[in-house]
Amino acid sequence: MRLLLVLSLLLTAAASQCAVLKDITVFSEKMQKDVAVSVIFPDAYFATHGGRFPVIYALNGYGSNNRSMFWPKLLEIFKEGSDMCGVMMVFPDCDRDSWYFDRSRDGKFYETFTTKELVSYIDTRYRTIADRPHRFVVGTSGGGHGAWFLASYHPELYSVVASLSGTADMLWESSAWNTAVHEGDRPVDDCRSINNTPKLKAGNFVLYQDVGFDDHLYHSNVGLHEKMKAEGTDHVYIERPGKHDAPYWEAAYRGYFHFLFDVMKEGRNK
Repeated sequence: MRLLLVLSLLLTAAASQCAVLKDITVFSEKMQKDVAVSVIFPDAYFATHGGRFPVIYALNGYGSNNRSMFWPKLLEIFKEGSDMCGVMMVFPDCDRDSWYFDRSRDGKFYETFTTKELVSYIDTRYRTIADRPHRFVVGTSGGGHGAWFLASYHPELYSVVASLSGTADMLWESSAWNTAVHEGDRPVDDCRSINNTPKLKAGNFVLYQDVGFDDHLYHSNVGLHEKMKAEGTDHVYIERPGKHDAPYWEAAYRGYFHFLFDVMKEGRNK
């Protein structure tokens, strides 16, 4: 009986020593509605009193929502990465097809929400380190486009910008996306990541790009990489075996967290 009690206490302690996922809603004044957001807190957030933490804004892709990446294995990777790096992770809903644009035509203002309203909400209500060096953005697929796009026009917000199998040029890759890029409030050419490389260079970011050989976005990612290289933009570029799918994203996020850990350890985000 005593042994069982000790084992139970050990298991309870182990279970408590890991990152915690919480679903919240954030009201958007601009859109006059609640937006679903998920937040992962590292174990250290609850183990310390008064400690403050960096934040990763993790952007989901086209057709998905704030919880779409939470299949068991990837959610475990998120929690492990949160604990390893000592960071919060914030996953906003992008209303499936907003592309993180402001669109007056249908009242979707997800550029404003993600860069202004959400950042303000998170920094006001949670113990964040509310400055550029400790704020990061990463995205998969359409969220990768979102990371490039939002960083290009809001360089004061983020220090580390990462795209994992991200959309690199919306005019190149799909007729449906070609239509979407014409629907935002910004001019079409301003919404294309491949056109915003001068902004990425000028932003003094730590840039990270990862894509699979068999991804349908591979060739446009190579084009973006080659353009940044030709312009002298310092960035990490990784291509690895893999498709545009769950096994690839699991491997890519593991690599991303190790990269971010090293960046923070070496102070390159400062």
